[in-house]
Amino acid sequence: MVLFNNHWSFGGLFSTNYYQNGEMLDNGQKLYHDRYRVYVNDEFVGDKVLLTENNSISDLEGYLRDAGFKDFKATLEGGHYLISSENRLDSVEMKNHLASYLRIR
Repeated sequence: MVLFNNHWSFGGLFSTNYYQNGEMLDNGQKLYHDRYRVYVNDEFVGDKVLLTENNSISDLEGYLRDAGFKDFKATLEGGHYLISSENRLDSVEMKNHLASYLRIR
């Protein structure tokens, strides 16, 4: 087995697995564990790692709504999940809730 032009070769045959930044990609497209950088009002809070097919980055929005936060917007830009709130007090509390949530998940 030889790594050739970022493809694993088995006796001349190429597999469909590729590597990027040391993480294996499935069919050259999707990381086994997607990772998103989470921000609240442009301040980094933590990383959300999606470990299963049932996980979604939008789970964070549901978590915040269940925790009682209503006045915020969430958008996904590449690998960054951006949450914004006009209410400064809410944004501080959101950061605290999300930091705890992201540490245990």
